[in-house]
Amino acid sequence: MRIRGLEVVLPGGVRLFGGLDLDVPAGQYVLICGPTGCGESTLALTLAGQCPGRVSGTVDVAGVAAVWQDPGSQMCAPTLLDEVRLPMDYACRPAPAATARALRLLDDVLLSDLPRERDPMRLSGGEQQRLALAAALAQDEPVLVLDESTSQLDARARTALMSALPRAARGRTVVAIDHDPRPHLPLADRVLVMGHGGRILHDGAHLPADAEAMGVRAPGVRLGVGPPRGPGRPAAVPGGGPRPSRCADSRASTARSGRIASRGDRGRHRPRGLGQVDAAAERDPRAPRPQGGPGLGAPARAQPLAG
Repeated sequence: MRIRGLEVVLPGGVRLFGGLDLDVPAGQYVLICGPTGCGESTLALTLAGQCPGRVSGTVDVAGVAAVWQDPGSQMCAPTLLDEVRLPMDYACRPAPAATARALRLLDDVLLSDLPRERDPMRLSGGEQQRLALAAALAQDEPVLVLDESTSQLDARARTALMSALPRAARGRTVVAIDHDPRPHLPLADRVLVMGHGGRILHDGAHLPADAEAMGVRAPGVRLGVGPPRGPGRPAAVPGGGPRPSRCADSRASTARSGRIASRGDRGRHRPRGLGQVDAAAERDPRAPRPQGGPGLGAPARAQPLAG
């Protein structure tokens, strides 16, 4: 993935990124974190080819699938199996092969114990996130974007999602965007801290010592000391560069905390609009964050994005 001279002007005139240049090698797990309103979700929408603002610069990426913050907004099929099969049906894959692959993906995201005929809208928040991940992976795109995918999950649901990710996303480039970096640190090869206006304040192998001063927040945890290395965790590359990719290492420790939608939250709800973004959220940290996105992550093929 290669970005050159990226600038986004949102409705209302808010400018982000200021000519951002960014290279992400194939297979790397990149965590992007920062304060609310810094432009992370706008970057995710831009990578997926769905940014509603005026975009200038070049985004060169082979193809993107995405898992958004509100997984229910991505559900559009009547059953678990159909939800994962849908991208392959659109691609005209033979039905037996698509069904077999969908079942393997459900197993990869730890949902194979659920009835395949279950309504996706009757799943818990964590189960919906894993189902959205399986449907995104069914698109066979080389880049997976995770936009605030752990923000609504409790500890058990976060652990299940992050445990499923290394196996499910093996071999793919992962761009994880999250205000709370903790769930991603055991997997991330590279950490970027984004400041207001979408400026990159830090690019290295782990969180910097002054992460909190940069606006990175994790309630109840002191940040900036870098994640501990367990068995098999490679040391940082001399000079502060990113480590070799570890997305395929399914042995990574993944227990973290968060919040899940309770059983009382499991009723049907109306999907939000395609690729919504709230310009006020990028301008004012107190404004509501953008919610949801497309049912299927749209591939963003290598092309200039003219302003």
